[in-house]
Amino acid sequence: LGDIGAHIIDTAEFITGQRLVGVSAVTETFVKERPLAASSSGLSAGGGTGRGPVTVDDAALFIGRLSGGGLASFEATRFATGHKNALRVEVNGSLGSLSFDFEAMNELWFHDHTIGSAEHGFRRVQ
Repeated sequence: LGDIGAHIIDTAEFITGQRLVGVSAVTETFVKERPLAASSSGLSAGGGTGRGPVTVDDAALFIGRLSGGGLASFEATRFATGHKNALRVEVNGSLGSLSFDFEAMNELWFHDHTIGSAEHGFRRVQ
């Protein structure tokens, strides 16, 4: 999970106020080897001629249990092409649901289940 997974776990714990107390996961490295860098400085590197093994996961899927008994599902991947810097969070409960996507930081989507048939679907809160 490395750097990507840590952020979604922290976000889930912050929003719910609960700790992640158990997980079951699967990970995969799709790209098994890549060109080795001839040199690097900061976030940039120059390509070399050799190849070496990849030692980080490309994708991780996991489910977890929160300390209050709720269930959580997580996905972290570097292979979701078309996304800029996606971190999407949804919280669903018996009284309502919230949805937030880091790529649209000024939007929060909310659905109040207690309203019943007077309102259908999510509404955008700014």
